[in-house]
Amino acid sequence: MSLVLEQRLCASIARLGIAVRPMAGDLDAFFRKHIGTILRAAFPETASTATSLFVRDYLVPNFEAQLRVLREACSDADVLVAPWLHHAASAAAEVAGVPWVTLVYSPIVIPSAYFTAYPPFRRLPRRLWMPANRFTWALGKRMFGSILDDPVNALRARFGLPRRRHLAHEGSLSPHLTCAAITPALVQRPPDWPVDIEVTGFCFWDTPADWQPSPALEKHLQDGRPLVAIYFGSMAAEPFTLLYRTAVDAALRAGVRTIVLGISEDALGDYDRDRVLATKFAPFSAVFPFCRAAIHHGGIGTAARVLQAGLPSLVVPWGYDQFATAMMLDDAGATRSLPARRMSVTAATRSLEALLAGEHHRTAAAAIQRAIIAEDGPRTLADAIESRALRIGCR
Repeated sequence: MSLVLEQRLCASIARLGIAVRPMAGDLDAFFRKHIGTILRAAFPETASTATSLFVRDYLVPNFEAQLRVLREACSDADVLVAPWLHHAASAAAEVAGVPWVTLVYSPIVIPSAYFTAYPPFRRLPRRLWMPANRFTWALGKRMFGSILDDPVNALRARFGLPRRRHLAHEGSLSPHLTCAAITPALVQRPPDWPVDIEVTGFCFWDTPADWQPSPALEKHLQDGRPLVAIYFGSMAAEPFTLLYRTAVDAALRAGVRTIVLGISEDALGDYDRDRVLATKFAPFSAVFPFCRAAIHHGGIGTAARVLQAGLPSLVVPWGYDQFATAMMLDDAGATRSLPARRMSVTAATRSLEALLAGEHHRTAAAAIQRAIIAEDGPRTLADAIESRALRIGCR
């Protein structure tokens, strides 16, 4: 096995003894450059704005360089595994003639009449949900197809590859196998998904081999008084300072301490360090077991770790698929949600106090936690890939 990753990620993987090749692109730098523009757009325009910028400033400039490295990696591989929307990877597999597997981390990218991609439609009568869902998916394919399809197909044509349609949705999925790395306890497989899609369960890894907690972090976690974790995503940090401060103020008003992840103490501001500790990074698996609840943005990776820890949470979505994730979590009973544009200290305090005082959300979160503990997402994913690769025919 070998990995092909952006240069910024290679060192941490190499330290684990896994072969890794660098490829062009820096997705973090892209988001740091454009996060302000993306945030100024209202939902659902956040997704179309982000996609347009992604195509122009990341996908097109890096496509050929990424494809060359990935094609070379495929020369001695039986199968290529790549995330959804990595069009250079799927093109490299097609050029090299090897089967490829798509990984998706949220059902929002796979059309289904049973899944509501636009949460406001949930205010409609239930009998209208499925027709509304079909309309939403059709509209989404049209909107995102106009952004993605022509630029990507122009790049594919340079390598003699045929056109594909709906490249933001099913056109980005492998015809061999797509694995949805999400727990069935949260998302039941819709009956109208294609047969080559398998739900595997979450796949967790978040602790670098050389990470150690600071004495201040260890003391804060071991204190024993109620603690709430706050995190608004790897793309957040300083642009989200006001949102972080609002969440901290709400937690303090609710009478709990906080551990704030993803932002420095200097950026967060002047708080009583006995009650508020901020750190740019700490693994969720090292922090969440000490917490009573979490306040987060609804990124699916963060949500997965919160559920694995059995925590009720206040979800504050600000863009992308976070609104749909918040809806899923609310439906499961494990959360309360409050869109970032409506976030205030008063509203957040009210929601957080309800999470901490009631049993409903904690009971629901604990039930999902038990289901996740009983799963083995990485093993299920590996078995699916191996069986499909063998069925297609390993070289």
